[in-house]
Amino acid sequence: MTVSLKKVLEFIFSHIAVYVLSYLTLYSIIIFLPLVLPPQRLLYIPVLYAIVILIPLIAIQLGVAIHELIRLKPAPVLLIYYFLFDPDKDLPHEALDPTKSGIGLASLILLLSGGYIVWPVFTLYGLLTMYEIYGAQFSPTPEFIKMYVEQIAFAIPPFLAILLLILILTVLTIERRYISR
Repeated sequence: MTVSLKKVLEFIFSHIAVYVLSYLTLYSIIIFLPLVLPPQRLLYIPVLYAIVILIPLIAIQLGVAIHELIRLKPAPVLLIYYFLFDPDKDLPHEALDPTKSGIGLASLILLLSGGYIVWPVFTLYGLLTMYEIYGAQFSPTPEFIKMYVEQIAFAIPPFLAILLLILILTVLTIERRYISR
């Protein structure tokens, strides 16, 4: 059995991407959670909503990645997974197929209810925070971290509105496609 260099690199980079993406997001959640619980301002509610979406998504992502690591296969990245395959065909991972698995349905619902927006935002803030603490040798104050939390809280609602508009247009397009057949 020969394994090509391309498959080995795909395996390595997919797992590294999944674990780094998950770690940065969890790092961001760990920093922000004590600052927004209990919510002292109405502005912190979108951040809590994002955290509630992200925690199960990260658990699903890491569970599938570990399963694929055991099977020695590349890990799927949930943020792009559902865009990689034809919607009329079966997905290669049955656990992520929303028509065959509750986990797949839950992950798709979580992604569509804001995961596509908040996951990259939290990953970016996790990366920026790690850079500020470890790369720039800067020790952030609680006020500095609260400023980050407020910036996220201001950024999430407009992105969710854009996502909702995109979803509405997508559903309308799909409906027109099936009606015209």
